Amino acid sequence: MTSNKKLKVFSNTKNGVARCGWPDAYKLSHGLKGSSGDVGAANLHKLFDELEVMASENAMGSMKNKLELIQTSYKKLESTINSYLEIQPSS
Repeated sequence: MTSNKKLKVFSNTKNGVARCGWPDAYKLSHGLKGSSGDVGAANLHKLFDELEVMASENAMGSMKNKLELIQTSYKKLESTINSYLEIQPSS
């Protein structure tokens, strides 16, 4: 599964964390943290790092807010990338 699909599955569902369970939440947040760092998405990297810590501590109450922040940050990044691609001349 690509990082984009992982993010959508993980953060677009209200019960995403509960559905996947703590071990999977930790693995997903760790993987998405790495992927966001690889592409230079610093804000997403930071948010996934925080989510990874929450998952390791089973901090369910705070995760919903963090997932909302991640979703907002992802949408901003996606919009920025799409805007950039729209203004590039085709080869």
